[in-house]
Amino acid sequence: DKKTDHGNLFYSAVHLDDDKLIQTGSRTIAVIATADTIEQAEQQVEAEIKHIKGPLVHREDIGTTALIEKRITHMKEIRNA
Repeated sequence: DKKTDHGNLFYSAVHLDDDKLIQTGSRTIAVIATADTIEQAEQQVEAEIKHIKGPLVHREDIGTTALIEKRITHMKEIRNA
């Protein structure tokens, strides 16, 4: 309700019931931000996520530089295998 940038909020696995969103599966919400750096975008997303309330699990590693670098390294290993 208090999220400030609704244009960057995307729903999946939800159902609207009596004006309430009901979670129907995992990966319920995606919050997207665009910035000059990954770190800045991550900070924007984290600031918006703080406004989302409910029985959801938030993975703080998604979209971080560390996770992206880990995925890049893994893909390089696969290519060189």
